[in-house]
Amino acid sequence: MVVIMNKDLLPNSIVTWLETVLAGEVTDFKPRAGGGAVRMGAEVSIKTKGGEALKGFLAYDGGQKPATGIEEKYAREAAILRAVEPTNIRAPRLLATSAELRAHLFEFAEGEDRFIRLTDPEDAFTVVADYLHDLALLHKLDASSLELPGFGELQPVADYLIEGINTMKRQHMAGGMADPFIIYGLRWLERNIPDYDGPTVVVHGDAGPGNFLFQDNRVTAVLDWELAHYGDPMEDFAWMSIRAIIQAWVPFPRMLATYEKLSGIPVNLDRIRFYRVYTLLAMIIGSHRRYFQQTDTLAEQGRLGNGLMFMMVHRRAYVDGLADALGITLPSVELPEAGASDISPFIESLLAQLRDVIVPRSTDQVASETAKDMARLLKYIDGRVQMGDLLDEDELRDLNEALQASHYELKDARTDLVQHIENDQINDDQMIGILWRRVSRETAIAQGTMGKLSERVFPPLT
Repeated sequence: MVVIMNKDLLPNSIVTWLETVLAGEVTDFKPRAGGGAVRMGAEVSIKTKGGEALKGFLAYDGGQKPATGIEEKYAREAAILRAVEPTNIRAPRLLATSAELRAHLFEFAEGEDRFIRLTDPEDAFTVVADYLHDLALLHKLDASSLELPGFGELQPVADYLIEGINTMKRQHMAGGMADPFIIYGLRWLERNIPDYDGPTVVVHGDAGPGNFLFQDNRVTAVLDWELAHYGDPMEDFAWMSIRAIIQAWVPFPRMLATYEKLSGIPVNLDRIRFYRVYTLLAMIIGSHRRYFQQTDTLAEQGRLGNGLMFMMVHRRAYVDGLADALGITLPSVELPEAGASDISPFIESLLAQLRDVIVPRSTDQVASETAKDMARLLKYIDGRVQMGDLLDEDELRDLNEALQASHYELKDARTDLVQHIENDQINDDQMIGILWRRVSRETAIAQGTMGKLSERVFPPLT
């Protein structure tokens, strides 16, 4: 008999699949808000027909509308996990996988994933050095010797970058009106593809804090391989620096020197700077389409508050990364002030009920995290109502001054700026100023949603 189980908490199709492939019975599960940035998670207990008790971690889509190509992503993740299983890389063992159901069951691994709980700096560095050992092993694998269905043909890194930039451009243009915030980044990437002639390796694709488990100052598992692909080893340090904005991490100079000693692979800071912009822009194009270009589909996309928060972190880091790569100092920004709106008291009432009534009574972690997500969304709505029009007018004045134009609509000014970018009629210093002032306005609107993250940018590489 299945206990603590219904189709609202765990899809019946997944229960049937698990019991069939493992020849047993699901006896218990505990929902977890984990398993990747967009996936659900659950601790699952299974009793086999032979009487063996299995404990695993289930990562699955959880009923959200699947993105295009998500089944292929699950298949690729299964492929890389099988490929590294014979090695000393501490990836979780895959017990069962179904690309069709968009689900993986991993052997349960003990450990903590919140790096911030390591309060002693030397303990923290000990754990990071142990993690770098696995990253170095991954980067030193001979990619040509691995069976990786779904990864495509092994090519020079520059070929992947050209293809990736062209794909980003198509995705952005297909989503709706071109945005100068994105078009400038695409042009910059095209002009700055690294001159890298080293081997193409397998990169984790989401390296850094939160994506590994540790216990007693040792790594117990390297998690979340769904973005693994062929590429340049420096790309994983770009991902690491992105994740380090959100979670505590160790200083980069010492960490990079340790990686060089472990791997024998020279660190190149300029390539890390390039990949920070490259990886962020890919994420920004997706979130831009979701939140700004195709808003009619938002109701189908599940939780939005966390996505808004991370989108704004990424947008701030993107401009900071561009400025750092160009050697430009970000300007100080003064914004017009706005007061509370007519709907602010109603928003405050809803937030109080979520905080004081719903969250304390939610024993299901996923329900509790969803309530917090709703609170972030409500705070964003309040910020948008309070400041949106005022800051749009401020941007319009800014663009008209930069373009020496007299547009009456913000969309027309942005379209004009796109044309200036494409015709190389505006310099990098001007663009960084325009982009930073814009992202500062957006941050002001999302201040309540972002909290302390509204002040953060990349940790220094040197």
